[in-house]
Amino acid sequence: MNAEAGIQDSIRGSRKMSEDGKKVVYNLSKNIDFSDIKSIAKVLSTIFFQEDVSKWYVEEKGDMVFKPRYAAEIILPKDQARKAEKTMVQFLKDLRDGDIAQNFKKYIEKYQDYKAGITSTIMLGFLGALAWEKMANKGVKKDYLADIVDEIIGNIKIVEV
Repeated sequence: MNAEAGIQDSIRGSRKMSEDGKKVVYNLSKNIDFSDIKSIAKVLSTIFFQEDVSKWYVEEKGDMVFKPRYAAEIILPKDQARKAEKTMVQFLKDLRDGDIAQNFKKYIEKYQDYKAGITSTIMLGFLGALAWEKMANKGVKKDYLADIVDEIIGNIKIVEV
């Protein structure tokens, strides 16, 4: 078994739903060696997206709406605090730039087109709007992804034990 498969097994094994279904807990304080920060963050991001984030968003009238039915708690070890903190930072980057950006692409593009179109038309008129739209899309994508990550972070509690 390769190292990443071992990390996957450990993280999946750490995930438990509460009996009342209102909270999922990832207890990373046991059986996780935080020496490979990037691998742990990537695997956690993938599992967290597949098992939780993808269920927290629903499509309504062609838009993506944040409607979590439960919260998440991630338990980290105090004795590996610095490495665990770096892992959480990388986890959020991987979640934003990987899983969310890829899986919510159609919503991001729809939002980019809408936002860039309105902004450019108001600011520059129709002719300037065409040139502005391409430049504005990059910033709008970052803003939209940041908004999604903010919603997710608001539904996560991080605890050190």
